[in-house]
Amino acid sequence: MSYSESDLPKINPKTGKAFPVQLDDESLAKSLDPLSYDVLRKAGTEVAFTGKYYESETIGVYKCKACSAELFRSETKFHSGCGWPSFYAPKSDDAVVLL
Repeated sequence: MSYSESDLPKINPKTGKAFPVQLDDESLAKSLDPLSYDVLRKAGTEVAFTGKYYESETIGVYKCKACSAELFRSETKFHSGCGWPSFYAPKSDDAVVLL
């Protein structure tokens, strides 16, 4: 599975408003490292239990690597045992859209 520009929604279905940031595939590929691009556009994952934030207890906000939008707060992070950071709620209702 992968997501091209045409696959991604331009309008947030929760708010009915356009997403504030629109990134085309070409500029995104140039601005990100290969793993990040694979995760963000091709539904890839980093190897479980190895990521920088997997065991992190740092207090703060988790942001999108492509556009720096605030997605999650550390207070909502929990240990799910899946090998990747898990959160029980986004920072705001419109911060994350499930595809």
